[in-house]
Amino acid sequence: MGKHYFQPFLTALLLIVYTANATAVEDGKDQGAWGVSLDYKFQSWEPDDIFGANVLTTGLNLIGLQLGTGGNTSGFNPVLRYEIAPGEDSAAQEELVQLADDEASGWERLFADLKWTFDSGSSFSIIFDRQIYLTSVQTNRDYWYFDGGNVTLLIPGDIVRNSTVMEDLQLLYGSPLLQYGIYSLSYEKPFSTDIQNGQIGIYRTELKSVGFMLKSEHTKGIVTIGGSYKFGLVSDLTIGASSSAAALLGEFDDSLDFSEFALSVEARPYRGFVDISIGVDYKIRSMSGDIQLTRDDISSLYINLSKSF
Repeated sequence: MGKHYFQPFLTALLLIVYTANATAVEDGKDQGAWGVSLDYKFQSWEPDDIFGANVLTTGLNLIGLQLGTGGNTSGFNPVLRYEIAPGEDSAAQEELVQLADDEASGWERLFADLKWTFDSGSSFSIIFDRQIYLTSVQTNRDYWYFDGGNVTLLIPGDIVRNSTVMEDLQLLYGSPLLQYGIYSLSYEKPFSTDIQNGQIGIYRTELKSVGFMLKSEHTKGIVTIGGSYKFGLVSDLTIGASSSAAALLGEFDDSLDFSEFALSVEARPYRGFVDISIGVDYKIRSMSGDIQLTRDDISSLYINLSKSF
């Protein structure tokens, strides 16, 4: 999603939040307390190892600003989140921000959860999460590198860098204890295989998956534990310019198997003028045919300060 499309997207989300809140006030509905939070987050992404090459990823160290209710009172309970990288903390961070400006948009991360809660306690959520990583591949041997329609011969010591934009859209219904719905996930990553032409190479490969999702969250005392599971109904790897891994492998209906397990733990050790919370998130994504083709481990650690009004 390019810059010219993304900024109107955020503007539209803010307009929805403002309009819905104003309407609720006029109708006399209790929307719950609005809050602002600030946090610092470190993100890490570990993609597959590539034989004869070192794969390094840099996640943005992010300062996040969040606005919304995020509650479970009846009505519209939106959460909008924007994360930026603190400037000039490292060369890798500077390069990643530059790649974000050049190849994607100016955004480092945008998260939006547009949630409608009904009188029954159930809710419907539209969730959009977009993250950017810097991916570096340094070869220890000769390798052909395929980036779309371009082919480059890499010799030992050569480094190829690209930005990876992960976009995850979810439509969920249910209660905090159990939500279910559908998702659409896509992003690019370096992938080494010989199924394309019989000669092993490194390909800039796009992963896409659409399927079914379950999500659950439970709070006891100061600790909140959450988990989710994604099961792909239509999933594939686009290798190089346009080749389908599912088609090359002769998979049924040209679709690969995809799954994602996610776990989150958050603790709120202090509540006062501002609330303090710390948390960790961990995800494992896997795509396979007859054998596992690719796996990604994604984790984050954060500390959050929030204030309700």
